[in-house]
Amino acid sequence: MSSPDEDFWGEADADGMRVRWLSDPARSSLRGRRLRRHMPATAADSGAWPDGWRTIARIWLKDARTEHTIRRDTLLRRAGAEHTNDALRLIRHLVEIGQLGVEERRAAHGWTAVGWHFVDPTGLRRTLGMEEPGASHRAWQALRAQPLDDDDLRDAAANLDEQPPRTAIARFGLLQALQRWRQAGRARSVATRRDFAYFARGDTKAISHAEWAWLDALIDVAADGIGAHQAILLMAGRMSLLGADGRIDCAALSGIVGIAADSLATLRAIENPPERWLVVENRSAFDHLARRLPRGSAALWLPGYPPLWWREVVGRLLVQAPAEAWIACDPDPDGILIAIQAGTVWREHGLAWQAWQMAPEQLAGLPHHRPLSARDKALAEQLLTTELPPALRALLDWIRDHNQKGEQEALFLPSPHVPTGPGT
Repeated sequence: MSSPDEDFWGEADADGMRVRWLSDPARSSLRGRRLRRHMPATAADSGAWPDGWRTIARIWLKDARTEHTIRRDTLLRRAGAEHTNDALRLIRHLVEIGQLGVEERRAAHGWTAVGWHFVDPTGLRRTLGMEEPGASHRAWQALRAQPLDDDDLRDAAANLDEQPPRTAIARFGLLQALQRWRQAGRARSVATRRDFAYFARGDTKAISHAEWAWLDALIDVAADGIGAHQAILLMAGRMSLLGADGRIDCAALSGIVGIAADSLATLRAIENPPERWLVVENRSAFDHLARRLPRGSAALWLPGYPPLWWREVVGRLLVQAPAEAWIACDPDPDGILIAIQAGTVWREHGLAWQAWQMAPEQLAGLPHHRPLSARDKALAEQLLTTELPPALRALLDWIRDHNQKGEQEALFLPSPHVPTGPGT
């Protein structure tokens, strides 16, 4: 049974072409017009086409509509003069498989082609992996309606209204990622652009220079803990780090040592390794600890939520100097989650870790407390659903029961001490 469309078409000629008249076929006139095409159409195997054909087809199909006539000169001009031969071969191929119909007019010397039309441009676009005309604009409008919490993010989004839809979609995604970054408390960390790119798109190099320039012009990303410069690992101890081209004697420097994260990629060994790694989040607390470091221990500054660079560098240290960790973070919901994430680095290397200076009685004994924010409360409820070490579960219960949190700096004054057991 023929389709309704086929009912308008005549029988196939010797070349397999069928005719649909646009004028009265009974009248012999130089104004005669007709459409010719192979029917039924055969699906295009664009994967087998030469690269040049696929390039030309994408240009033609970008805004092609069903049975909308396109002049021959227009098709060739869009393909480019240097691709004329490929364009003519592609036209012939598309006609042969019924994906391109030809409009003809009667001339003094017979019928002549005046234009072509795509029979199924949607299907061709699908085989070429193209989106439909206007799809990006519609997707951008839908995305633009999604809310952003902060004024600077909303202002940056307004700037995108003047951008091409695909650019706007990609950059709005960065604003959404920055919003998630803030909601997750990552502004409390010291991260690199590679860290944010990994957070936003799952690839440390996925944000282009142009996108960073756009973000820098509109957003103070440094205020969100995202640095443009080389990450520096702060540490203290009596060990010596041996690399491919030299050594760093931390003991000789007596105090805090800052080492570019990338320089530790060539770490080969650690002499006089520590028996214990003391990991401290609060920078002032770390400074106090580094000046009075207990014998047999080394200290690492934890820059808030452990960024990718920190996890990688500390992992290299643990390969050469495996030892347990005592981790001290601010006694608040974020601090609990930060400690867990930092402890994961030790667990992944088969090493033990424990919370340090994070006992409920230590929080209770602080001279100053602050009430929990709405975000603190939400994070505390989220932590309740996870498996926590007993010491951190006890701290979380105290925080929720008293609706209070604190900062760890006071716990390291006037002098730090090494506890005799976990949770103290």
